[in-house]
Amino acid sequence: MSSRTAKWSQPALWRVATGFLVAPLVPAALWLMPALWNGMPIATFGSQVMLAALYGGYPATMLLGIPAYFLLRPRLRPRLITIALCGGIIAAVPWLVVGLLLPNPSYADIDGCRTVVAGHTTWCGYWEDLKFIAFVFGLGTIGGVVFWICAVWRDADLIGPRAGRGADHQTQ
Repeated sequence: MSSRTAKWSQPALWRVATGFLVAPLVPAALWLMPALWNGMPIATFGSQVMLAALYGGYPATMLLGIPAYFLLRPRLRPRLITIALCGGIIAAVPWLVVGLLLPNPSYADIDGCRTVVAGHTTWCGYWEDLKFIAFVFGLGTIGGVVFWICAVWRDADLIGPRAGRGADHQTQ
């Protein structure tokens, strides 16, 4: 029985740790950016970003992101698209689970669209859930890009032979 091992180098541990620390903060800040534009004081914005990251981003990172990284690290090359999609999945899965496990209220609506009637989710409710999960997936994808920037970007051993070189330094 042989195990598949990576034939490429791995990111430095300090870069990976930085990625796991920074990646949840950027989507949290983007999520709360409209409040900042509507006049929220910057100090309040900063504390709200930390709360959103502590309750939203970091638990998903610790429970899903770190294990996924160590599980996939020997099997997949750290490409931007792969890490971005994993970030989206890691962000969306907890919200899917919460949505499936929490009981429905007896009635709910969003902008005149009845999402729950007599305790049962309507098609409009499923549509609203899908839009929210897609939004969270998008934020997680951005977090994955931030993780890639922290852990992989500008590392010639991970990206390839032309990493970090300008167009005028390309090999012939």
